[in-house]
Amino acid sequence: MKAEYVGPNTVHTGFHIEVSRGTPVEEADRIAEEVRESVSRMMGCRYCVIHVDPAAQ
Repeated sequence: MKAEYVGPNTVHTGFHIEVSRGTPVEEADRIAEEVRESVSRMMGCRYCVIHVDPAAQ
């Protein structure tokens, strides 16, 4: 996870998550959006990027 303080009450975050190989793109996008919303809510982030990668075998 990378977090950067960019000003008063403003934090930007970004990190990678892994999903099972074979997970449909639509499902991976849904998971990423849920994670993004949760992180944004918990940390009060204005900008949060989630990168989705396939899990290692």
